[in-house]
Formats: sequence, C-alpha cells, structure tokens
Amino acid sequence: MVWWVTMAWAGRWDGVDANVVSKTTLTAAPAAVYAQIDDWNGLRANLDTGCVNDWVVGDRADGIGAEARMTYHNAMMHRRITARIAKLVPNRYVDLEHVGNKGFVTRFELKESGAGTEVTMTTYTNAPPWPLKGYYFKRVKPAWTTCQERMLANLANSTK
Repeated sequence: MVWWVTMAWAGRWDGVDANVVSKTTLTAAPAAVYAQIDDWNGLRANLDTGCVNDWVVGDRADGIGAEARMTYHNAMMHRRITARIAKLVPNRYVDLEHVGNKGFVTRFELKESGAGTEVTMTTYTNAPPWPLKGYYFKRVKPAWTTCQERMLANLANSTK
C-alpha cells in the first residue's frame, strides 16, 4: 500500500513549469533600469542579501564574460556558484549564466511601457528528479520567487 501511494505522488509534478518568473512595472525608463543590472556591482546592490550573499566579483564587473561567485539561499538549498554575464542587449535584456553541471540561466528582460519599464526576471531551470521534485515545487521555487520579487522591489527603489 505504501509503495502504491508513493508511486502515485511520484508523477504529481510532471509537466509543471519549473522556471521561476517574477514581473513588475517600474516607473523608471529602460535605460535607468538597465544601468542597475548590466554589471555585477549593480546586481549585487539589488539582490536581497538574505537570498544571495558571500560575493566575490572577478577581475572586472561588467561586460560579457564578467564573472562573480556567490552563495544562493532558497529554502534549505544553499549553493555556492559562479555566474557570468552571458548576453547584454542595452535597455532590453541581461542574461546571467550560472555555470556548472547543475547551472541555470537568469534573464532580466526590459520592455518599455506607458508607465515606465516592465521588468520580467526569469530563471530557466529544471526541477530535480523525484523524490526531490516535490520539495522543489513546494519549498524551493516559492522561496526563489520571493527572492526575485525582493530583487524587483530593490530595483524599484534604486531607480526612483
């Protein structure tokens, strides 16, 4: 009986989007928002220290290929990881590539809107396999979403 119940829950999260997406509209122009996210110093200043800390920025902080090492804290997940700025399109988007065999990409996408700038922060990721998949969807993804929302709130304050 226990085996059957366990197997029934094993597929519960199949097909559920594992990406973490947060969105807001800021009153600032795209150029002002971009200036806060186009290098590691701006990113470090806006990422919530309860979510990301222990920063070590590489030899240079800006431009494609610039790297930083940091520790992510999401629920019980604590990961020390190196990330690099992978793509920049001024006033449109910034892609951060978190390197390694369990790496992921985070994109900050900026779209001009009548009220200022619509900012979408998306972390493209795959959920871990069962039995950790449920923990990811119930604990890690919501904590990660909260971290992204704090980042966007910090951006709103820093671009006023």
